[in-house]
Amino acid sequence: MAAVSVIVLVYNVRDYIAQCARSLFGQTLEDIEYIFVDDCSGDESIEILEKILEEEFPERKGSVKILRNDRNRGQAWCRRLAVENAAGEYIIHCDSDDWPEIDM
Repeated sequence: MAAVSVIVLVYNVRDYIAQCARSLFGQTLEDIEYIFVDDCSGDESIEILEKILEEEFPERKGSVKILRNDRNRGQAWCRRLAVENAAGEYIIHCDSDDWPEIDM
């Protein structure tokens, strides 16, 4: 069980997801799981996320879940799916166009 689960919804955010991912993967707290929900994004948001994870933060790969919907379902459904898959004692929702401070 992780101390914190961070939930991020991904839908057509290619302009923001890189900065968001870097700010999350670079956190000083190590006991974090990251749950990204791809709500059938029509751009390369998930590919950008996966590339950053692979090339810049490979040590975080075991802490990342990427859930993919078979069709667009909307924010409420995606948040519920992520919460159901979260193992953290605490849950944080982070918008994909946000970038928290490194020691949140």
